[in-house]
Amino acid sequence: MSSAFLQQLLSRRDTWRGRDLDGAARGGRPTGFAGLDRLLSQGGWPAHGLVELLCPLPCPPLLHLLLPVLAGDQTGARLIANPPERPSALALARAGVPLERLLVLHGERDGLLRACYEAAAGDTVSTLLLWAPGGALPTGTLRRLHLGAQPGRC
Repeated sequence: MSSAFLQQLLSRRDTWRGRDLDGAARGGRPTGFAGLDRLLSQGGWPAHGLVELLCPLPCPPLLHLLLPVLAGDQTGARLIANPPERPSALALARAGVPLERLLVLHGERDGLLRACYEAAAGDTVSTLLLWAPGGALPTGTLRRLHLGAQPGRC
């Protein structure tokens, strides 16, 4: 990723930075890592909407980073879409993830993205983790997913 592209991305109004103060009063979901919570202005992940984490695939540490969110006390289903590796039910259960409310979804790109949008926009899924099928998603697709998650609690 070039420096110019990164600066362009960071200058966008719809790019949330962990230290931005505009969302500080809303409160967020604890990350499960006290040090990271202290760095994020909302005291954790935003309560709803899209958070894009960029790392080269398969990026197994990413699921470890998000286990506390999946295990959180929020009501609703948890959806893991298109994970690069099959999640271990035993590891998820040990982390406190309620397996009876967990769905792992695989599919073709268009159908998978549509299903994720519908899940995010509904009121039954509280947490959705999506590994972008086929690489980075276009800005418009990311925006639609973000807007879909706003009215619900995803």
